[in-house]
This record gives sequence, structure tokens and C-alpha cells, in this order.
Amino acid sequence: ECADGAAEKLRDVGGLDAREHKGKTALLVAVTANQPEIVQDLLSLGADINACDFKGQTALHVAAHYGFPGVLQAVLSGRSIDLEARNFEGMTPLHCAAISH
Repeated sequence: ECADGAAEKLRDVGGLDAREHKGKTALLVAVTANQPEIVQDLLSLGADINACDFKGQTALHVAAHYGFPGVLQAVLSGRSIDLEARNFEGMTPLHCAAISH
């Protein structure tokens, strides 16, 4: 409930896809922190599933890198996700998963 309220406040002030100092949106921070419920809340409120950080990493790149099953499930349920997105090193999320595990 608290996370959903925070996500709603971000949306209401137009900050759902605002970036922190490393270029991460709230969605990317939630993915990195292994918080599938927050990921789902942010996506349901309209967070950009394909937003990337300063390294070109999308939520799917990060989730694949860390191998968080709950987060991966939440991210993959997102609409219009680009499964073939390449980060600034030219790697897809599948490449990130393969070299990390």
C-alpha cells in the first residue's frame, strides 16, 4: 500500500519516469532492489518499461543481469516491452543474462 501510494504521488507530479543521478527511473531502481511488487505498481501506473539508464540498460537488462525471478516476471508482463533492446555495449537482455549466470 505504501509503495503504491508513493508511485501514485510520483505519477501525480509527473515524475514517474524522473531520473536519479545515474539515470535510473523509479522502475529501474525498483528492479535493481529486487522489489517485484513495486515494479508491478509502477508499470500499472504507466512507467516506461523501455526507459534506460546512462548505460543504456532497460529494466529487462537489469532484471536479466541479476536473475531476479519475481522481477523478471513483473517486467515481462509489461506491455510493449522491447525484448531485443541493446544497451550501449550492444548487448540484449539475453546477452546480459548469459554472461551473468
